[in-house]
Amino acid sequence: MAGRVSHIKPNAAEYNPDPKYLKELIDSTGLSHEALGVIIGVDRRTVDRWISGNRQISYAHQFALEVLVLEPD
Repeated sequence: MAGRVSHIKPNAAEYNPDPKYLKELIDSTGLSHEALGVIIGVDRRTVDRWISGNRQISYAHQFALEVLVLEPD
């Protein structure tokens, strides 16, 4: 992954912290919450909290998830 450049452009106007949307994104990665956390730099419990709605995801983390889903290689 080092040196990889995304073709997706960040757009904070597309920020969507809705837990349903996040669950769809996370499920689309095919990764466990623990593996996903390692990749984007958060604890597995943080991922769980995003999905439950107990913690709001930052746009930076949402964007990282979107890149994983839309540009998996």
